[in-house]
Amino acid sequence: MADRTVRGHPGQFPAFDESRPDGPVASDRDPVGSRPDVVFSDTHTVIVTSASNAFRAEYRCVVGRPLLFLDVDGPLIPFGGPPDWYPAYQEPAAGNPLLARVNPAHGPRLQKLGCELVWATAWEHHANSYVGPILGLPELDVVTWPEPSIVEAVYDEDLGLHWKTRALVRWAEGRPFAWIDDELTEADQDWVADNYPEDALLHRVNSVVGLRDTDYVTLSRWLSECGG
Repeated sequence: MADRTVRGHPGQFPAFDESRPDGPVASDRDPVGSRPDVVFSDTHTVIVTSASNAFRAEYRCVVGRPLLFLDVDGPLIPFGGPPDWYPAYQEPAAGNPLLARVNPAHGPRLQKLGCELVWATAWEHHANSYVGPILGLPELDVVTWPEPSIVEAVYDEDLGLHWKTRALVRWAEGRPFAWIDDELTEADQDWVADNYPEDALLHRVNSVVGLRDTDYVTLSRWLSECGG
């Protein structure tokens, strides 16, 4: 998938003032047009910003933590390379030898990001039972996958959308979110850009190597722009 850059206006905005729960008044706001564009470009990454709702999106990020949707197979359990590429960090559990590839160091790094972690994986609640303990994570919310309508299924297949995309956008309910997965495509990026009014980062992870330092840099950079 080719690199993708989308321009946004994260800009600067006043610190949150509890005495003004509705947020900074209009005079506090820099006009969007006066803010320098901030451009991010990274392989397999898109940053989606709604320019028409730039201030509202920024303010939501200040007062609420962005979501981070976590896939398991690929980002946390790398696969696709020769078996001897992958160290065994612990004894396999639950009859799945691939669980030995889960690096416990990812747990503290994910928690340090400061966002709300949510399992978004075909493992569903099994992620809390088998993957979370290895990472030292508390029990997380889990996205479950409803059956799409026939119309949506046909439409999404025609567009080439990932089977998770529509469900995650609905689950986010207008909150800024990042999604790390090894199966994201430009079709998902385009659909989210056209259909989601808030900030969203869709970041594709190489399933052969799993999460790397460069992936955390991308996540941290995006979250810092969201006040994460």
